[in-house]
Formats: sequence, structure tokens, C-alpha cells
Amino acid sequence: MITEIDKAWLAGFWDGEGSITIFTHTEKNGRKKICPTINVTNTNEYVIAHVVELLDKLGTSFSILEKKSDNDKWKTAYTVGTRNMGYIKTVLEAIQPYLVCKKAQCSLVLRYVNKKLTQRETNDRPRYDDEDFDIQEQCQVLNKRGKIPVSSTTTREA
Repeated sequence: MITEIDKAWLAGFWDGEGSITIFTHTEKNGRKKICPTINVTNTNEYVIAHVVELLDKLGTSFSILEKKSDNDKWKTAYTVGTRNMGYIKTVLEAIQPYLVCKKAQCSLVLRYVNKKLTQRETNDRPRYDDEDFDIQEQCQVLNKRGKIPVSSTTTREA
């Protein structure tokens, strides 16, 4: 069982060290694929272990990628992430009330994931539509480096 304090801590960590996004890539057959993903990266093994412990308590499973640097002065980085829409939904619903910086991205990704999971349940799997690409583009704008226009819609739930 995960506590509200744990959810709040995880949200704060995700706000500072994580990513909540939807990206596209083109498959070999030329089709574009939309991929929601959430991940966090850090060099502290103990912090990453705590994140994994909390994600386990939520009943989710994430992959862990270890990236060693060629530069001896740099620490090894650990990335914990998933593209599994069910796990994304579980985590984002748990941390959403506590997010500050990534609240808008969370709302967009949850909107997309909930739509796709509902379509799976009803065996209604149409190809991507304009709404799907619009959500993906909005996420990309919010995650773009540099200054973004700040408004009440980018800092609160949609």
C-alpha cells in the first residue's frame, strides 16, 4: 500500500527529474506510431531504488536502464520508465494531485491513455485520429526546452 506522502514525494521527484510525454516515430512500413511514455532519471542508486519500491507498491512494473558514461568524472545514470499504458495510467492517476510542473502534461497523457484503453476494452481500435496527434503535439510544446508561454491552462489540469 502506498501512502499519500509517498505519492506526493513521487510526484515531486517526477516534476524535477522525470518526463511525462507522448512522442511519435515512423515504423519501417512508413506508418507513424504514437507512444506515451513516462520515466525518471537520476544518478543516485538509493533514490532510484526508492522510486522502484513505490512503483512496485502501485502494482506497476518498469524497465530500468543503466547508462555508464565514457567520462570517468560522470556518474552512472539510471532511468526507470515504461510505455505500458496501464502502468502509465496507474502512476499518473496516483501522482496527478501533487504535480506542479508537469500537471498539464499529465492531463494530456492521461486523456490519450484513457481513450486508447477504452478503445481496447471495446475492441474499437481505429487508427490515430486528429485528436491523438493534437494531444501529442500539445505535449511536445509543453516539453520543449526554453521558455514556453505560461498561462492558466498550462499550469492546471485541462
